[in-house]
Amino acid sequence: MPLVIGTGYLLTSTIAAFRAVIADPFEAAYLLATSYFGLCSNLAKN
Repeated sequence: MPLVIGTGYLLTSTIAAFRAVIADPFEAAYLLATSYFGLCSNLAKN
């Protein structure tokens, strides 16, 4: 997604949203938010 502007900000806000409801920061940020962001980008690509 190098041609899309603002994806870093979008990932940060996604991590913050997951972190707000999940106590473990590693699980929220790395496992769930990043996976969710990747899934959404794959769906948008297709």
